[in-house]
Amino acid sequence: MARIITIVLSFLFLLTTISNAQRLERFSEDHAEFIRQLEEYMTSSKREVLEEAYKEFADVFASGQFTEEEVQQILKTGNAMLELRMTAGPYFQNYLRALTKVKNTKDPARVFQEWHSVMDQMLAGIENRRLRPFDDFLEFSSQFFERRALRYSDSGGTSWYAYTDDFTFKYEEEQPVVTFEGLDLMAQRRTDSIFIYQTSGTFEPVERMWRGTGGRVTWERHGLPKGVFAELGDYEFEAIKSLYTVEDAKMHYPVYFGNKAVTGTFSDKLVSSSDAVEGSFPRFESTERLEVSNIGEGIAFEGYFRLHGTTVYGFGNKQQPARINIRDANSTASFRGASELFTIRREDHIAGSGVEGVLYFGKDSIYHPSVDVRFEIKEREMTLTRGESAADQNPFYSSLHGINFYANSMTAYLNGDSIAIGRGKLPYQRKEDVFF
Repeated sequence: MARIITIVLSFLFLLTTISNAQRLERFSEDHAEFIRQLEEYMTSSKREVLEEAYKEFADVFASGQFTEEEVQQILKTGNAMLELRMTAGPYFQNYLRALTKVKNTKDPARVFQEWHSVMDQMLAGIENRRLRPFDDFLEFSSQFFERRALRYSDSGGTSWYAYTDDFTFKYEEEQPVVTFEGLDLMAQRRTDSIFIYQTSGTFEPVERMWRGTGGRVTWERHGLPKGVFAELGDYEFEAIKSLYTVEDAKMHYPVYFGNKAVTGTFSDKLVSSSDAVEGSFPRFESTERLEVSNIGEGIAFEGYFRLHGTTVYGFGNKQQPARINIRDANSTASFRGASELFTIRREDHIAGSGVEGVLYFGKDSIYHPSVDVRFEIKEREMTLTRGESAADQNPFYSSLHGINFYANSMTAYLNGDSIAIGRGKLPYQRKEDVFF
């Protein structure tokens, strides 16, 4: 048994010695020999993906697209990778793929030099064979040069694209960085896509972190006009994610605010067709309390503004609820309501739950402390419905009669003189239907 073990160990040592003797230590400066060495290095494993990467590079190399200075740089980088014992896959595979695409950039000579300067500094700083950041940068470079992708996924994940030909590679604080002075960003996943227009910023490929400033996001994908948009301040996001938030934004929505830009927070997200929140992004929420008077004839709103998808909300809190005031053609109060949340569809309807509401009829009124409200703006019909909570189950109070009365709902016709209590809408007004 001891003899067998000795023979096996001797055989393994021999294999190791032969492998070390055959390991490629350095590329030749002779172009033909370099290509021969590279071919052997990339194809010895018979892996198709490595063979394809070599063939694509060899075709570009043979076409003379690289200057002599650039060839020397490729040899320098390749030799540094060999010194760190980087294997054909994935390291040289990603490097060669990126080399075949770098010539497709707007300013290939400058980009080639900047890109290699970053790689030289990364290679010089590698310790304890911590090769992953360098390979992440190579993989990013390959996808960026080919697709302008900050991050690319072909398996249903989130992809981010930078639509510009103007960018600069830098090495800052021991990290590769790509800077952009002006571009449009697009994120895509399955059938959905989102855009950030006219922005600028930096991207850190290893951390997959975008840090941007400025830009605008529209609601055009939901059918709203270009004049409805959010103006972004500083923001950042990880490119692997489909959601980002901007703490400092300004909302432009002319039909509600005129020429005023409203300050607040903004967020946007990619959603799939089966996602329950489809249509609720982009989102904006004001941080300033507003007064809006053009929701519909005689309607005034006071509170904070929220836009989720195309749905507008007016909101507040228990201490400062949102308020809806409705007046008739004579500017006389018809209804006043306060709630933490109203849904508003301009020139269509207003709805809210848990509303403290008062219906006015001259000097008299009907009051409820917590009721569901729906006001049809064009028809001028106000429906009050008691909900299921304890507060909702309180009775209505009529100041004219000085009594509480129990009814599940009532509909007031603010352009007429009728209220339907505890029944459906009136088909037409009759004397017996006139309560007040």
